[in-house]
Amino acid sequence: MMERNRLTLLFAIALAIAGSGQALAAGGMGGGMGGGTSGGSRPGIGGVPGIIGSDVPPAKSYGFNQNNVVGWQLMSPDERTAHGSKMLSLKTYDECNAYQNEHRKQMEAPMKLIESVSWLIGTLQRNLIPGLEECGERPLTEKERQLVSILELVQIEKFAVRLPRRFGRKPRERQALARALVAKAVYNHPHTRATMEALRGSPVFRRICGFVRRSDIPSEATFSRAFKEFAKIGLGEKVHQALVAQWVTPELVGHISRDATAIEGREKPRAKPKPPKPAPRKKGRPRRGEVREPKPETRLERQCRQSAQEALAELPVHCDVGTKKNSKGYKESWIGYKVHADVNDCCLPISLALTAASLHDSQVAIPLMKLTSARVDYLYDVMDAAYDAQPIYAVSRSLGHVPIIDRNGRGQAVIPMAPHEAARYRERSVAERFNSRLKEDFGAGNVMVRGAEKVRLHLMFGVIALFADQLLKLIS
Repeated sequence: MMERNRLTLLFAIALAIAGSGQALAAGGMGGGMGGGTSGGSRPGIGGVPGIIGSDVPPAKSYGFNQNNVVGWQLMSPDERTAHGSKMLSLKTYDECNAYQNEHRKQMEAPMKLIESVSWLIGTLQRNLIPGLEECGERPLTEKERQLVSILELVQIEKFAVRLPRRFGRKPRERQALARALVAKAVYNHPHTRATMEALRGSPVFRRICGFVRRSDIPSEATFSRAFKEFAKIGLGEKVHQALVAQWVTPELVGHISRDATAIEGREKPRAKPKPPKPAPRKKGRPRRGEVREPKPETRLERQCRQSAQEALAELPVHCDVGTKKNSKGYKESWIGYKVHADVNDCCLPISLALTAASLHDSQVAIPLMKLTSARVDYLYDVMDAAYDAQPIYAVSRSLGHVPIIDRNGRGQAVIPMAPHEAARYRERSVAERFNSRLKEDFGAGNVMVRGAEKVRLHLMFGVIALFADQLLKLIS
């Protein structure tokens, strides 16, 4: 190991002496102080192998490994080979130093993420979980360990503030209630009553949520009032934004996969008002001097110049009837809502929006794109054929992204994607996995509350629990 470090140091010194790199062109750094040992046709410097005529790959020949390359464990074999070839192609010390600084910046963000989560898991396993097992006089189950890790990572109690009240009885502390609602999403309880039964029946579960005695568990009505307060202050969105800012914003994200999924509600759908009949337009070319009214601006065209908040405020958010084609090509309908999500390569949700079930997916793409761009830096927008519209392409490129959208033939022949686009389009499967996990494991399939605000909060409890669970899975 000491010999490899010495060779790396001598290689950097040789690059600084070489200047314009004329010694490299002569092969093997010229006549150095020692002969090459890897089969190079010319001698190297200080025992560094020759370059020209060597049968050993450059990265292996010069000993690039986890001891002298930042982020070696995070790189694929192809990336390691490319890094070694790039290092060998540099001709001056300044070029070498600049490339190493750039490489270090690219690798430090994911390394900090992995190190932070690893430290958190280690702290939980060494301190918190053994303490809980000692208090409960039994080892924690796997589900209880998962809940402890998620609650410690989310720390929702920092955001669950109590609203001031001038008159009446003081309300209960909201921190334990907020933790219990996150536990409801983790355990995928169908309703609050099931969570209350679990709190009464398990002392360990009760202490994890923050209730010391069984008499401390509030009534179902208190849970309902607290849920309404949390929905009013936007508790779920605040916690989710804090998680994204802490764990994802420092990184450079490769792909953002965008998709929507149906959410079944338990309320009566609102009747859709019929749009006013447009005035008939004259056919053919206008006469000389005749001025006709321009075509009305579409929502997508208007969203191009709006901010994300302004565009989202115009979208309908109420319970109605939605229809879509399933994977077999048959139409299926549901009553409720639709949730639109932007998911990164690690299946971490970055931005979400709740709309009426009948709203088309493309109407939410531009505001979500702007919202996600304000939170993280990413490279590719990956979407299915429902988003194939020119304003979406234009906004994606204006934000510095590369749109990769499946073609919508609209009854015509579809031009297939280029091979490199098709390879990146396959990354969109993370959005499907996110939708599946949210509905099957974190409560989105059991929406018992009514009203858009409460439905959004119910879904956000599942989203923040899924975010924390997926983050922990990245390490394990």
